[in-house]
Amino acid sequence: MHQYLKNKECPLLSEDVLAELKNNGIKTVLAFLSRDSEALIHACSLTYQEVVSVKKVLFAKYSALPCSATDLLDQPSVAPLASGCDRVDGLLGGGLPAGDLVELCGPSAVGKTQLCLAWAAAALLAGARVLVADAKCEFSVARCRRLLRRRGRSAQECDRLLERLQYAQVFSMQELLALLEAVRSRRRLHAGLRLLVVDSLAALAAPLLASPGFIGFGLLTDVGTTLKSVAAECRLTALVTNDLVQSEPGGGERPALGLAWLHVPHHRLLLSRETSTAPGPLAQPPRAGPRRTATLAKSISAPCGTSADFLVTGAGVEEAPTAQKRSAPED
Repeated sequence: MHQYLKNKECPLLSEDVLAELKNNGIKTVLAFLSRDSEALIHACSLTYQEVVSVKKVLFAKYSALPCSATDLLDQPSVAPLASGCDRVDGLLGGGLPAGDLVELCGPSAVGKTQLCLAWAAAALLAGARVLVADAKCEFSVARCRRLLRRRGRSAQECDRLLERLQYAQVFSMQELLALLEAVRSRRRLHAGLRLLVVDSLAALAAPLLASPGFIGFGLLTDVGTTLKSVAAECRLTALVTNDLVQSEPGGGERPALGLAWLHVPHHRLLLSRETSTAPGPLAQPPRAGPRRTATLAKSISAPCGTSADFLVTGAGVEEAPTAQKRSAPED
């Protein structure tokens, strides 16, 4: 409810009314709903009945409306979407849960996009639809096709499966919001949509968050709210990627989307990679190995702090072999 009041929230909130409210220190949805209706009619030109109508609209949009237990029983259960890497899927209770927002956070080239591809291929093989919002122009449909081929599908079958993958390039937060609103308003056209991938949300938000003012934070909040509502209403998983950036010279790394985003996802997987030093007489800089580690940093349904190793290879995301313990030398 920390979103700024906008004309699109309700037709009664005209530009003149918004200006009057702003002059009286009422800028956000929360501030409007927190004020007494009598105080609001003195802060703007709305009548008492109009204030009550606006409050009803805002409560309906931003409040968690209760439902009966019978309604919950009538909701169809959707199995978690497995990537094929059992250890990573096990962190989330078997795969990506329907109706939730899941974040993959890690440094560049750690395997975020590869995990997205693995889950996208799994959704296609399960007969579902996938929508990819690509902000970095790095999502490879050809690689997704190779993953399908490696899972035993013929070239003709792969072509039929890829018809259920929708791809859109987005270059701004506004374009992403428009795409999400289109999915929500045209649910029948997107029937069967099981996975919505945004790669990378950090690439869209970083320029806005670095600029002065709070416009970037407001848009980021709008995107987070819309992603969660679309996931819940359409019974799909919203999967977004977030980068790690250097906080300051000599400091550690931090998520690019900042503190304002930390509370938004239902689940967060932190990805890291092992580094190795090439053997030789001269010291070599560390280089990334194929082994990656996924750690569950946040979840509403699974124990946090658990981790799993996996490999990123030409075949996609695979199980990492367990390290064998060395036996103690015999006397």
